[in-house]
Amino acid sequence: MDANHDGAITPEEFTGPKELFDRLDRDGDGRITADDFDWSDESPYWRQQGTARQLLRRGDGDHDGKLSAEEWQSLFKQAAAGKDKLTTDDLRLLLFPPRPKAPPGPPSDMPSKATMLLGLLHSELGSPAMGPAVGQAAPDFTLPGPDGKELSLREYRRDRPLVLVFGSFT
Repeated sequence: MDANHDGAITPEEFTGPKELFDRLDRDGDGRITADDFDWSDESPYWRQQGTARQLLRRGDGDHDGKLSAEEWQSLFKQAAAGKDKLTTDDLRLLLFPPRPKAPPGPPSDMPSKATMLLGLLHSELGSPAMGPAVGQAAPDFTLPGPDGKELSLREYRRDRPLVLVFGSFT
């Protein structure tokens, strides 16, 4: 549809309905470009959406996914802390408040360093031995399968990639 081959589709070049053009033009600049189809975490659209979501979460008192005029005013008052204007630093603190200080010592939901070391030494957590180098074939091994029959890596080696995932999912 890019009739003039400039890398953008304008409303005049677009042959579909206006509503579809508006949906495809995610950044609202009046042109459909490759950036409008960038769904990666690094796209400007998703970074902007992330900031907007944070602002909405901070002010959405009734958790309906929308900011009412009253919620917006309350958010302003919270960020302004008695002032009649906001600075960029006020907005930064509103969007990214400082984390509360953690109590001293290891986080309560984390195992201690001694537990982690014992897990490593008992091969319950990682391995003290080096694994195969990049491009080197994994050594053959045999494990019991879920049905009790033994499974061997040698049975699955072929001319196609094989992904092995080891872990405890309990």
